[in-house]
Amino acid sequence: MVIEARAKTHLELKNKQHQLNLTRGTLDNIIHHLPVFVAYWDEELDNIFCNDVDGKWFGITAKDMLDKGLTDVIHQHEALDSAATSVLLAALDQVMLGKTMGFDLTFNASSSDVVFASVSLVPTLVEGKFNGFVMLLNDITPMKVLQHDLHLDKELLKVTLNSIGDAVITTDANGIVNFMNPIASSLTGWRVEDAVDKPIEDIMPLTDSSGHFSIINPIYIAIKECRIVGMAFNTLLHTRQQKKLEVEDSAAPILDEHGQIKGAIIVFHDVSETRAMALKMSHLANHDSLTNLPNRMLLQDRAERAINMADRNNEKVAMLMIDIDNFKSVNDSVGHKKGDLLLKKIANRLLENSRNVDTVSRQGGDEFIILQPDITKLDQVASYAQRILALFEAPFYVDDNRFALSCSIGLSVYPDDAMSIDMLQKHSDLAMYRAKELGRAHWRFYADEIGTSVLARHKLEQYLRHAVQDGLFEVYYQAKVDSRNNQLVGMEALLRLPSAEGGFISPAEFIPLAEECGQIVPIGNFVMRKACEDAISWQKM
Repeated sequence: MVIEARAKTHLELKNKQHQLNLTRGTLDNIIHHLPVFVAYWDEELDNIFCNDVDGKWFGITAKDMLDKGLTDVIHQHEALDSAATSVLLAALDQVMLGKTMGFDLTFNASSSDVVFASVSLVPTLVEGKFNGFVMLLNDITPMKVLQHDLHLDKELLKVTLNSIGDAVITTDANGIVNFMNPIASSLTGWRVEDAVDKPIEDIMPLTDSSGHFSIINPIYIAIKECRIVGMAFNTLLHTRQQKKLEVEDSAAPILDEHGQIKGAIIVFHDVSETRAMALKMSHLANHDSLTNLPNRMLLQDRAERAINMADRNNEKVAMLMIDIDNFKSVNDSVGHKKGDLLLKKIANRLLENSRNVDTVSRQGGDEFIILQPDITKLDQVASYAQRILALFEAPFYVDDNRFALSCSIGLSVYPDDAMSIDMLQKHSDLAMYRAKELGRAHWRFYADEIGTSVLARHKLEQYLRHAVQDGLFEVYYQAKVDSRNNQLVGMEALLRLPSAEGGFISPAEFIPLAEECGQIVPIGNFVMRKACEDAISWQKM
């Protein structure tokens, strides 16, 4: 029985020893194939075990490292520089006191490449006393390189966002601000620390150009529709200090690696000065620098519009070419500086006495052109030309100088005289020179027959007004007789207008004109009053 028990025990021990050997072999195989450095030093800091078969870390194979002291291993191939060695030895002092230590070190690996390692030192204690320690080294070079690259990218992005001339604000998926660069802080008037965690509409309130109607921030559209969105034109940003800035921008969604929206970014800039400068440049390109009147380019544009409108409405367009008589003598006598001031006063007087729809322009020198759209009767043009001549009857004053001026005016009418803008201007210029041939202070139509007719009509209108005021009309009477008994039953009052040259002007000429120029009512009153007076006189007789 005893022999049988011993044999059984021996077999069990042998089986367990076999299993232990298998386990040790498996564990040894695992440890030697781990992607980390594993080594054990006893309480004397001599190496008992190492899995670095090829000597990758310290330049010493696992076989050669056995029984070597830790300091010998560290210094033999200078895998660690002096700073790293100091960190390791200082940590070892804490481990010998029973503390587990973890930190990162830089190794000069045997492959000559720098390796970043995560170091763990774990003490073993027997009855509370230090009995050795385990060293674990994990290669974290890829992670360190990635961290380094990410840090560089982050710094580059930070410097870029802080250096660019555009304002940048980012939000989360709910439109809550989580970043803004210095330009955004400057434009909105909000400090970064005050703006973070506030809705974008509080930091960046937007309205239309009138300032009365709110506009939804493009960030919300970018988040909702997951697309890049541009701001509406003529958008105002209301700053925290109640200033209004014209801005342009675009917003875009921020997506994670799965394509899910995590927030949005808006980039914008102040275009107030740019737009103001553009308006100023546009104005300078289209206006005379001296008088601020429209120049040749703007006149051309307005003439095209006026002609198109005239064609649609069956109307006419008139162009008046105005040249100041003998203006050269003004410049010669007082100099160009005062001459320029005089031109500005002439421009203002012409402008003040023109309709809102008219275009008063300066073509250069002492030459002005007035474009008159919406003309239905040529009398309108002639009357206006006469008014312009009258404007020059009052003297002009520049400083202490008094100037008595006159002008010559040439008139051309679309479509009667020309079918294009160039011909309209050319014909008004020719008419102006014809007016100059007549002497100072004259106007003339391009077409002789039109000019003669309008001039005669204008003279008749002036004579008609004079006749009403001075009572030049005469009334004649014609009896009305009943033919059945040859009895006088009444009479007709017949109006006659004596001509200044002798004879009478036909009622067929002056009655329609009186109706057009508003003189028919006072003429009618005159006839009624005269007929009544004569009737009373006859009764007294």
